Amino acid sequence: MTLDEITERLAMCPNRFLDFGPLLDFPVLCQAYTVEKLSVWQLQTEDIFDIIALQSKGMPRGRAEGTLYELTDKQLLSLDKEKQVEVCCFRKRLPVYIPFNDKDGNFMTVHAHAYIGRKDFWVERIEHDQSDWREREIGTDVVVRSMVYRPGRTKREFSLLSRYPDPNPLLNYRYRFLPPDTGYNNHSLSVPKAVAKRVAERNNQLAEVMRKMNKKEGFNYFFDGEL
Repeated sequence: MTLDEITERLAMCPNRFLDFGPLLDFPVLCQAYTVEKLSVWQLQTEDIFDIIALQSKGMPRGRAEGTLYELTDKQLLSLDKEKQVEVCCFRKRLPVYIPFNDKDGNFMTVHAHAYIGRKDFWVERIEHDQSDWREREIGTDVVVRSMVYRPGRTKREFSLLSRYPDPNPLLNYRYRFLPPDTGYNNHSLSVPKAVAKRVAERNNQLAEVMRKMNKKEGFNYFFDGEL
């Protein structure tokens, strides 16, 4: 696919949606990076796995890398219900960088929907779970992170997403779900078994929802973008 074809598809798709976790069962457009610096956390329990992005100045922040998807209106509304919009999060349109250069050699920018956690819902829970967090950068590309635990606490449900160096200052020290050299389809080394199991269950659930929608509405509506 040529650059013109990619940019035309980006311009014509009904809804651009940015997600910071593992691959979802939606058509992928490209990788994308938030213009705004966010605080991105991973929530993991025996029953729950989720990625929570927060617009909170009181927490460690950085640009976040995610996958940009093409969604129909119905798919987006279905995700709103799954994510409990207005209860746990808001769906916002954010400016994001995409890895294609404009005529001046800079990353192109588009807007995309993304789920941003409600501070009044998540911040208190994270601060209760984390005693303290300290991050410092050595030089330009080495990060040292240390966590300080409350006495008696042996297990944390919330952890900051890992951050990675990059020769491009715009992308240096960014949040990303998996290390850049593993790709988004490789869960063998970088993701704990419990997380990989939860991700697989989540993707299977989404796939099942899509199958039911296709069966009910018909494949023609899906490919016409009307589903």
